Amino acid sequence: KIWNADTGAQILVIGHTHKGNCSCTEGKRVDPECTVQGHSDCVVSVAFSPDGNRIVSGSYDHLLKIWDAANGAEVCTLRGHTGAVRAVCSAAISLDGKRIVSGSADSLVKIWDAATGAEIRTLRGHSGWVHSVAISSDGTRIVSGSDDGLVMIWNAETGAEVHTLTGHTGPVYSVAISRDGERVVSGSADELVKIWDVTTGAEILSLGGHTGEGLCLCTVDEDGDLEEDEDGKPIFHPECPAGHSRFVRQVAFSGDGAQVISAGDDMTVRFWEVASGRQVRQLEGDRFALVEGLSDEH
Repeated sequence: KIWNADTGAQILVIGHTHKGNCSCTEGKRVDPECTVQGHSDCVVSVAFSPDGNRIVSGSYDHLLKIWDAANGAEVCTLRGHTGAVRAVCSAAISLDGKRIVSGSADSLVKIWDAATGAEIRTLRGHSGWVHSVAISSDGTRIVSGSDDGLVMIWNAETGAEVHTLTGHTGPVYSVAISRDGERVVSGSADELVKIWDVTTGAEILSLGGHTGEGLCLCTVDEDGDLEEDEDGKPIFHPECPAGHSRFVRQVAFSGDGAQVISAGDDMTVRFWEVASGRQVRQLEGDRFALVEGLSDEH
């Protein structure tokens, strides 16, 4: 469904029905038997093109579909995730709108031509369900997170693996790239949020995971080793809360890259300061918290 962000009014419905194709007028009730026909199973991922004219969706029916955002018409269907695939679970569109990237339960990452729907390249490296993909603003890097606990950085032009980031001890459910392309953030079932250097692949910060006396954050050097004080003990930041207590499902950077936001099954949304790793804000709710991104103003 597409909604008006200012008024909350429902603008358009895209989905599957036994009836024909139709759209609805903003602010009016949608006929429950009249939506835009498309996927034949659960839709688990959606993304807007940068210009707002196209929507890409991924589904348990193994397909990606591109839609016209104005009228809900299907533009094309992307086929290629096959075999044991149960879902196309993540999709992203490059900033120039020319490429689509998808991640699937078949452990593959695929790059597609957004104009024609043609498959350009398949990236192989993960050994588990690929839950999340992201593309850098300049279109040169792709990042993926998987059930295998790995975060992988790829060359978007050649498909070559640039870095494999190890450190999570559970499935990686969400990844994002900062707007300047210098940092990656990942969220995992191990309840941790990690920030990485795109150029070196080094882990910069690990947010959460310490439960005693509020000690939750340690820093690492460029080689990935814990930074220590003069007595050889890890440096912790006592002013920071303990972090998520259940799976981290979504992560994102603020527009200026100064903050990371994370959301988890503990029904909290947490804001972290990238420079220090300090948690600066926490929102709590009575349902699962999901976050897709932050605007430049935040």
